[in-house]
Amino acid sequence: MREPGPEETLTPFMFAPMLAGFLANRRIKLPGPRLWLLNFGASTDYAVRFDGRHWDWQKAESPGEFDVRITTTPKPGPPSSPSRANNAVPPSPQ
Repeated sequence: MREPGPEETLTPFMFAPMLAGFLANRRIKLPGPRLWLLNFGASTDYAVRFDGRHWDWQKAESPGEFDVRITTTPKPGPPSSPSRANNAVPPSPQ
C-alpha cells in the first residue's frame, strides 16, 4: 500500500481493497473472524473482513455489528513526517 500524494483524495472504494490486499499479502492472521468498518463520513461505508483464513472487502450493507470502526475523512491531511533516512544524523568528525 502506498502513501497518497499530498493533494490526492483517498476514497473508501480505493482504500478498502488496498487495506484487504495489504493484510493478505503480509499474511496477517487474527485469532478468529473479524469485521472492520471503514467510515469516511457521509460517503458509503466499506467493510474489511477476516473470515479466519482470508481477507476480503465489500460495500457495507448496514453499519450493524463490527469489531473495529475506522472513521476518517477522504480529504488530504498535513504532509507526513520525513523518512528516517532524511533525518539521519551525520557521524561526528573524529
